[in-house]
This record gives sequence, C-alpha cells and structure tokens, in this order.
Amino acid sequence: MKKFVQIFKIPLIIFTVFFVVGIICKIITDNRPKVEFVRNNTQCTTKERVFDYADKLTDEEEKALKVKIKEAEQLCGIDIVVVTLDETLEDYAKSYESIIGYVEPYEYTMVFADNFYDENMFGFNKPHGDGIIFVDNWYRESDGGVYSWLSTSGKAIEGLTTDNVEFILDMALDYVEDDPAYAYTYLVELVADYMDPTSTLGSELGGGISVLIGLVAGLIFFLVNRGGKKGKKTVESKTYVKSGKANILERQDVFITKTVTRRKIETQSSGGGVHRSAGGHSHGGGGHRR
Repeated sequence: MKKFVQIFKIPLIIFTVFFVVGIICKIITDNRPKVEFVRNNTQCTTKERVFDYADKLTDEEEKALKVKIKEAEQLCGIDIVVVTLDETLEDYAKSYESIIGYVEPYEYTMVFADNFYDENMFGFNKPHGDGIIFVDNWYRESDGGVYSWLSTSGKAIEGLTTDNVEFILDMALDYVEDDPAYAYTYLVELVADYMDPTSTLGSELGGGISVLIGLVAGLIFFLVNRGGKKGKKTVESKTYVKSGKANILERQDVFITKTVTRRKIETQSSGGGVHRSAGGHSHGGGGHRR
C-alpha cells in the first residue's frame, strides 16, 4: 500500500492542486457582477449587422451569424458589424488621400471600414461610439495581397489592442478560405471573449489566474524536486593539470581590434494604432493579408 501511494503521490498532488485552482476560478467568475448593456444609439441608419456583398454566406449561415452577433453585442455592449467585399478598393481609398494622407494597399480596407462605420452611425452607446467593424475583401489588389481590416471605435479601441486584433485576425482568418461562415463566427466569438467584462481574457481576473497558475507550477516543481540530491564533485581545479601547476608558455591577445556591423531589418506592418477617419472620428484596429 505504501509503495502504491508513493507511485501516485505526485500525480495526486498535481490533480488536487489544479482541482482547487479550478474551483477558485469558478467561484470568482460566478460571483463577478453581471453586466447588462442597453443600446442607447437611436441614430444608427440600419439594424443590419452582416453585409455579405461578396456572397460568401448562405442564407442560413448569414442568419446564424446575425444571431451570434446579437448575443455578443448584448454581452459586451458594443456594435459588431461584418462586411464582405470582392472588388478593388484602390481608387476608393485613394480618393480620400487629400483628407487622411497617403494610404498603402493594406490600408484600403481600413479606409472603407472606417467610412462604412461612420456613415451608418454605428455605435452601441452613441453614433460613432462603442463598436467594431470587420471588412473582409476577397479581391486581390494590384500588389498581390488580399486584405482584411478590423476597425475599433469607442471603448473597443482600448479593449482590443493592436496585439489583440492581430491575434484575432490570425486565428479566425486561418479558416476563411475553406469555411467563411466559421471564420466570421469565430472572429465574433474572439472579439466577445476580449470585450466581455466577465471574461478572463484580458481582464484583471485573467492576470490573477496567470499568477495563480505560476504559483501552482512552482509548487509542483518544488514537490517533485525537493527529494533530489546534488551530484557529487568529481573534478577539482587541478585534476587535469600536470604536477598541480599550469605551465603557460605563450600569452597572446588575438582580439586586438573589433569591428561592429549594423544592418537595419526592414519589416512591413499590418497597421494598427489609433487614427482619424475621413470623417474625423477616432478608430483603432489592425489589418491582415493573405
């Protein structure tokens, strides 16, 4: 019996610790205040949230996506808009350069997203307020890129950092070529995970859990290794020196001079950060190329 206990002692400790952590996390999550959002924007020009101009969704898929968006909006207190296109935006975007400055190909969808959001006066709390719009353009622009953009507004600018947006786009659009409906639904779910005030993603609760997991990992490491023994010292400073003394016949410094070479590595950004739209409103977000 004693031998049996010794064999399963460590797995049992690990299971117990993670079980306790799980219970603690559930208690914390269940006792967080429930937030109910009420949409106050009465000036939005449309009730639609899915604009499938590229015809990438079936009627049933579009209906299901709208349901998912409605649930996410009520959970997070933001407008969520999805637009698909299959046309060049080069001329469209460049027509706004006199207002917003020179735009790169990866920014064409950004210009469209910002303008579409502003012109329809989206925003959960007010026109041009809290919300996001995702534009997925299937057209391959003249530089060979197929571009998408997730534009943020209001509280979503802070709620979704550039890194968050990059992660969301990379994860969701990995599926878009094979299953657009799944990709767009997944994107909405990821946005909701980050923006939901009761979620552990990006919240203070998430940080607390990370610390707790770190402490658990440290405890497990200690329990597993506390019985270990240090290796015996088998080599001394004079073991490999004849007669116990080092006989240095030659001294030479081969590093008389040194040369430092520096080279700048060029990278292409997918954009991001807060910027002003053609209408003068603040937007954040980021883009994706495929």
